[in-house]
Amino acid sequence: MQLPNVIRILRSLTLVASMGVASLVATRSFAADPAPAMTGKGCQVKVSGSVSASWKGTWQKPTVGKPAKVGAGTDYWLSDADLRKALTGLAGLFNKKSDAEKAKEVEKGMKKDPRLMLLLINCATDEGSIFLMPAQGAKYKDVPFTPKSYRIASSRTAKPGDFVLLPIKVGKQRFKVQGGTLDIKKFDLTGIAGSFSLKAEKKGEAIDVTGAFDFPCTGGGSRCKR
Repeated sequence: MQLPNVIRILRSLTLVASMGVASLVATRSFAADPAPAMTGKGCQVKVSGSVSASWKGTWQKPTVGKPAKVGAGTDYWLSDADLRKALTGLAGLFNKKSDAEKAKEVEKGMKKDPRLMLLLINCATDEGSIFLMPAQGAKYKDVPFTPKSYRIASSRTAKPGDFVLLPIKVGKQRFKVQGGTLDIKKFDLTGIAGSFSLKAEKKGEAIDVTGAFDFPCTGGGSRCKR
């Protein structure tokens, strides 16, 4: 994955923590999917192959300075006011800027596509971590605000419309994703839910990974429907 994209993801994670985008509640079962069945609040991942593992991510209210490891964030859940607030918080985060320079950066950001965070899905615990995101260069038209299935691709072959992952962490080991599918079953102003299935490798070792998630619409709160 190219460095600019990594920096963008790190900034997105900072935003998730500061705005509380990672609020999570599970309200349905995925027993019919190849992914593990959801049995309570949180996300769930199962790993098999050369390494066997499983973990559940349970949401806790995020706080400023504490990264939200379990949750989802997207521009679609944020109003213009929410986005301006987030962009203002990020302006000058890594470099000192005047108020005028920050304001200019915010206005520039409001004209971008995506403005801030197209979609980020996290399920990270001490046992393992998954970070799903659209491939670099993706626009709103590539990831519309509606249920849809996507190809998961390696960072080398991914194109706009695909999803990619940072290396999957299983215990102390890291595996690079080779391919798979992401099935988003619900994506609206009440939340996002779905499952994924993929393959990953590390120096000749191969694993199969399945997971499920169910997150409420969170963020600034002005657009979300309860």
